[in-house]
Amino acid sequence: MRSKVTVVLLFLNVVLFAYIWFYDKPRIDELKTLEARRRVYGPEVATIEALTRTNRAGETVKLEKRADTWWLTAPHEWPADHNAVAGLTNTLQLLEHETSFPVSELASSGRTLADYGLADPALILQFTSAGKRYTTKIGDVTAVGNRLYILAPDGARIHVVNRSLIESIGLPLDTLRASTIFSVPVFEVRSLNVQTAAPANLKVRLRRDGAARWAFEAPINARASKKSVEVTINAVNALTAKNFLEARDSDLERTGLNAPALRVTLEGNARRETLLLGHPVNPAALPGNPAERGVPGTNTGPAAAGNGASETEYYAKIEDKAVVFTTVVPQPLLDVLRAAQEELRDTHVLDFDPATVTAITLGAPGQPELSLQKLEEGPGWQAVVRVSGSAPQTIAADPKVVENLLQKLTDLAAREARPGAPKFLSDAPSASDLETWGFNRPERAVTLNFKNSSGPLSKEPSSLTLQVGVSPDKPGEAFARVTNAPFVYQILPDLLDAAPVAARHYRACWSR
Repeated sequence: MRSKVTVVLLFLNVVLFAYIWFYDKPRIDELKTLEARRRVYGPEVATIEALTRTNRAGETVKLEKRADTWWLTAPHEWPADHNAVAGLTNTLQLLEHETSFPVSELASSGRTLADYGLADPALILQFTSAGKRYTTKIGDVTAVGNRLYILAPDGARIHVVNRSLIESIGLPLDTLRASTIFSVPVFEVRSLNVQTAAPANLKVRLRRDGAARWAFEAPINARASKKSVEVTINAVNALTAKNFLEARDSDLERTGLNAPALRVTLEGNARRETLLLGHPVNPAALPGNPAERGVPGTNTGPAAAGNGASETEYYAKIEDKAVVFTTVVPQPLLDVLRAAQEELRDTHVLDFDPATVTAITLGAPGQPELSLQKLEEGPGWQAVVRVSGSAPQTIAADPKVVENLLQKLTDLAAREARPGAPKFLSDAPSASDLETWGFNRPERAVTLNFKNSSGPLSKEPSSLTLQVGVSPDKPGEAFARVTNAPFVYQILPDLLDAAPVAARHYRACWSR
């Protein structure tokens, strides 16, 4: 019984295969052939390298493919919108005619190319593929059916196609242009440069230091805040070009771009893009001097003056491009860029991994030194008090108390003692400055020792010492510095309470 069913199923499969092969496949091949015959263009449209569109008025738009991106090269150079160009090329690849007829038959019917609007075409479309140029002329709309006449690239046939073609290839410049100004994504950015105009003329350069860190290279060597830097880069990347100026209106002196008030540069993998910001677009509506006009690089302006404005439109250009455009820059972004040296700086006083700490040594004036040592086995800690002339005294320390201290040191950051006061007091303090801030006799000295997990050639320090100073002239304020760095920070004085030089504070509960 089973063998009979198998034979029947096999027979049905053979019949089905024969039907597909002898009846359905020729129909499919015929449909494919018919579809191919209706296509206006051949395989050349799959490898388009450049496009040129010219209208009757002589206005020309040129697009050029560079690597994997498209650029507008006329009437000015600017990145093209990927989606707009993809839609245009797809339209050409899929373009089909409703009907067509040879040009050679026009004379016999008493017609010419002019009767179809092809002697003086509404649009001329040229594209280059594999080094060869193809030209298509687009003429008038048909009398009925809302179709278009186009002349094939070889000039031998006139095709009647859907009018949607003109809408696809006749996109306005605003649609063809990419709206964003920068094209370097944040993950690719290797450095961020900001330069303000005279009189400050401040040049700030930040570089990516590995995958997780950013650092200042100028005007100082210091750690930068990874989060703040990348938020700023994202905000810069979000800037868009609003309006493009005609060449006759692009006077660099009038727009303030001959001496830009702000330069912002992003450097990526083998590419560099620099935005120049000039005057506000409507300076006549504002008072006359640059500070009152809200010029970037000054600390005042419409938004800074508190008149409710949060954005201002500025004249701008890309440094190596001729076209001048306008862009709206949020005031918070301008504020950060103008004060990048402070706003993008890492406010943390210490930079270390708490898990690598093996010992903490605490010192204070007039008190014996206290050491907190991590036990080699287990998560335990011990406190060691060394008194001159006596043997060291050792007690078990509470791991949670030590962890809280390490967390406090990790979170220790520069703070403003009062609104407007600097967080970074000095990057090059003098001896008298250090004495004023109490570092000639620090109220607290905290030395951290680390295990070296990267071997003897590691660049990471094996220890660092934090000093906390207080000044009788500045009650309620505290200052911090790391002994191997020049920077002095304003901090909250609560660290002194969190790091007492008293063994009983760290004693484990079971030993108290």
